[in-house]
Amino acid sequence: MKKLFFGNEFLKGSAILLILFNLFNVINLLFQIFSARSLSLEDYGVLTVLLSMVYLFAIFSESIQLAVTKQVSSIKSDKEISGIYKFAFKECFTISFWFFVLYLIIFSLMYKLVDIPFILLAINGLGIFFAFITPIYRGILQGKKNFLGLGKNMVVEGIVKLVLAVFFILLGWSLYGILGAVILSMFAPIAYARLIQLKNYMDLNNNENKSFSLIRYEYKVLIIMTIFILFFMIDTFIAKIVFSPELAGTYAVLSVIGKILFIGTQPISKAFFPIANSTDKSKDKNLLRNAFVLIISILLVSLLFLYLLPNFIITIFSGKDLGEAVSSLFFVGLANAILAIVNLIIFYRISINNYSRRFIFTSAIAFVVQISLLFTFNSSIHEFSLALLSSTVIFLALSLYKIK
Repeated sequence: MKKLFFGNEFLKGSAILLILFNLFNVINLLFQIFSARSLSLEDYGVLTVLLSMVYLFAIFSESIQLAVTKQVSSIKSDKEISGIYKFAFKECFTISFWFFVLYLIIFSLMYKLVDIPFILLAINGLGIFFAFITPIYRGILQGKKNFLGLGKNMVVEGIVKLVLAVFFILLGWSLYGILGAVILSMFAPIAYARLIQLKNYMDLNNNENKSFSLIRYEYKVLIIMTIFILFFMIDTFIAKIVFSPELAGTYAVLSVIGKILFIGTQPISKAFFPIANSTDKSKDKNLLRNAFVLIISILLVSLLFLYLLPNFIITIFSGKDLGEAVSSLFFVGLANAILAIVNLIIFYRISINNYSRRFIFTSAIAFVVQISLLFTFNSSIHEFSLALLSSTVIFLALSLYKIK
């Protein structure tokens, strides 16, 4: 048993993050249940597309957090951390401003394609600023292996989002209130980290560390995470295009429930990464094996519930009758379970610097295949779900190709 579960640091970190991240996930689940029950299927479908765009912003968030984590986990001086923070903040704020301008231009031209009011898209775009700034703080916490602090930071965001959502719905603000709660809650973890969690680092009198640039640093990581996040969120966006508003809302319910399996196992990957990045590389395979055992155990139990109790889960979640679409929940959940495994493999590759151009190319192929399948097989939600599952299996196979 000791040989199997090498490294108490990993197990302790995983346990802390599993508890706190999944507390955050429970709060998010309550938010989703409240949203699904408060909005019509059409409005919930719109909300899901907008939140998928927030996941799209997470491309930058995850990449920045990984880069900061990797850098911080390899240094000892608090002043060096302060220097990295100061320059990264200035750089990220500048980039996020221009991304926001570009976002407004793009969606001013294509908002009719997704049939969403431009004002909603504009409000949603404010999340770009938080997607660039929040991961700097969380990357420092993760790099310092402060898993308790990282988990608390997530929980604060979740609580603020849920409380504001309920408050705004009571005011009668409907979809605008729900989206406003999401965007405003994204400021909470920044304030909490800056004023409380990392105050000592922020107040150190140290010049900017311009030798560490997020623009130049690990550009391949940004490409890989871009492909992965796009793969993760594009299904709801395509569903909004190929299905009627009601069917798109129906699929959105299935998709959100299925994504819980992926999100629920992320703490293991996040605990794995900084430890694998700073430990003896000869022990990485043991750490990877431990992570696989934990993730697969959780996924198997979750999939069993989706298979045995789909009607019960959907009724509790949305309070709506989805008809024959209920039978597709297991396949959507299985697709996201496979993505959770792919996510761990990607983290492992990054930790051992095994992410060549060939891996980027094969990941891009998987994404192209996914888009092709989803646009081709969409005569029903069931067919669409099977197409999603097929694409994730292909992604898993390609992610294992030539792994060292």
